[in-house]
Amino acid sequence: MDIEEIVRNYKKLKLADSGNLGFFAKPFRVKGDDGRDKIVKIYKGMEKKEIENIIPIHDLYVKRLREAGLSIPETEIREVKVNGKNHLVILQDALRTDEVVRNIMEGADLEGCKYLLGKILGDTIKFILYKPNFDPKENIGFHPTLRNYAFSNDRPIYFDTFPPMLGMTQKELDRFILNFAPYPIPSVFKGFIAKKMGMVTDEYYQDDKMIIGLIGSSCRLRPEFSGELLKFSREYIVRSPLDAGLKKDIDLILTSPPRLNKIWVVVRRLLGKEGKPNI
Repeated sequence: MDIEEIVRNYKKLKLADSGNLGFFAKPFRVKGDDGRDKIVKIYKGMEKKEIENIIPIHDLYVKRLREAGLSIPETEIREVKVNGKNHLVILQDALRTDEVVRNIMEGADLEGCKYLLGKILGDTIKFILYKPNFDPKENIGFHPTLRNYAFSNDRPIYFDTFPPMLGMTQKELDRFILNFAPYPIPSVFKGFIAKKMGMVTDEYYQDDKMIIGLIGSSCRLRPEFSGELLKFSREYIVRSPLDAGLKKDIDLILTSPPRLNKIWVVVRRLLGKEGKPNI
């Protein structure tokens, strides 16, 4: 596969997209050298030094997620230079859009929604329980939202590996997201967004908010099932091996389906955040 040619001409090529996924890049599908479909994610041009810093961090991030027991498609990150600009490109073994958990849950019945939610909750809890094994200096983050997961062969598959949430503080990640956003953010809004970014990225680092965000998103996606999904989630958390204090913190919040903070929604829209938020 001539990845340089694809990057150079991808807007002209008739490539199969992968639906309304992705914030930093809009993924599309190509045929790989091995005959299997690949998902290609092309990121905006950046300094060569930045790319050289990100590539090993990304590879280590994928390794860490797999160490925690998560299933991730075969993933490769490359540097590609086109028309004098350096780009990061990620290649992944392709998953179908009808395998994305959010897409499945949109049309599933109650039992199907509960089953899928239970699978993603299980993966999230697996990550939380394994996290103490990591070096605290790596400060690893994780975002187990429905649109970041596929479901294939009766197992959840996590495919969102960028940005690599490893080796940076939450504040540094906030700045990275603002600086690397593919959409121009008017300077008049940047100061406001920077102060509120933690409302978005808390879910990536704080165990209770990680779980509550997933449950809340599921309830809002299928509001007609919200009561049953909430009951299922609370019972699932009680039975889980999570720390008793964390269970209590989560249970105190899950007395009703979690709602989104209005400022959080505004920040997402100013960022041009991907897909349709479950509001």
